[in-house]
Amino acid sequence: GTGSDSFTGSGGTTLNSNTWYFFAGVYIPSTSVTVFLNGVQDGQNTTSIPASIFNSTGNPEIGSRNGGSNLWDGMIDE
Repeated sequence: GTGSDSFTGSGGTTLNSNTWYFFAGVYIPSTSVTVFLNGVQDGQNTTSIPASIFNSTGNPEIGSRNGGSNLWDGMIDE
């Protein structure tokens, strides 16, 4: 969309502390955003999905949003 929109596919899985999870998101233009947790589909959104990914010169944020606020207090590994 505009680079500030959020599109989620929220699942119902309860996550436990001190546990590693594999999380993946799949974006299909104009169709869906799907969330996978440990290789199993955990949620999907098919409403108002943009036709293209926003192209920006801004830095990507992993573990935060809104310019460094709302920090995620977990671990991330590539």
